[in-house]
Amino acid sequence: MQGQERRQEKMREKKYRGEQKEVGEGGTETKKKKKKKKKKKKKEEERRRRRRKEEKKEEEEEEEEEEEEEEEEEEEEERRGERKQIQRRRRTGKEKRYTGEGGQRREGEEEEEKKKKKKKKKKKKKKKKKKKKKKKKKKKKKKKKKKKKKKKKKKKKKKEKEKRDGEGRENSYRKEKREREGEREEI
Repeated sequence: MQGQERRQEKMREKKYRGEQKEVGEGGTETKKKKKKKKKKKKKEEERRRRRRKEEKKEEEEEEEEEEEEEEEEEEEEERRGERKQIQRRRRTGKEKRYTGEGGQRREGEEEEEKKKKKKKKKKKKKKKKKKKKKKKKKKKKKKKKKKKKKKKKKKKKKKEKEKRDGEGRENSYRKEKREREGEREEI
C-alpha cells in the first residue's frame, strides 16, 4: 500500500514538472522530448524546402545564361555577315558613308531596331515552345502512369483467374486419381 502511494506521489511530481509520460507511436515519451522532435522535424523540412528552392533557382539561372550566350553568338554572326555586306557594297559604291551630322541617320540604326524586335520575338517563341514541351511531357507522364496502372490491374485479374482455374483443375485431377486408386484396390 505504501509503495503504491509513493508511486502516485512521484507521478504527481512529474505532472507538476510537466514531464508526465505519454504513450505515442514510439512507446513512452515525455512531452518535452516530443516537442523537441517536432521542432527538429520542422527545421529539417524547412531546410529541405529551402535547398530545393535554391537548386531550382540555380537551374533557371544556368538556363538563362545559356540562352543569353546563344543569342549573343547569333548576334555576333549576324553582325559579321552585315559588316561583310556593307564592305561589299562600299567596294561596289552602292552604299554611302554616314557622318552622323545634320540629323543624318547613324549607320546601321534601322538594322539594330529590327534586330531587337527579332530578338524579342525569338525569346517569346522559345518561351512558348518550352511551355508547350513541359505540358506535353506532363501529359505523357500521366498517360504512362494510367497505362501502367491498367496493366497492373489486368495482370492481377489474370493471376486470380489462373489461381481459381488451377484449383478447379487440381480438384478434378484428385478426384480422378482417387477413382483410379479405388479401382485398383477392388482388383
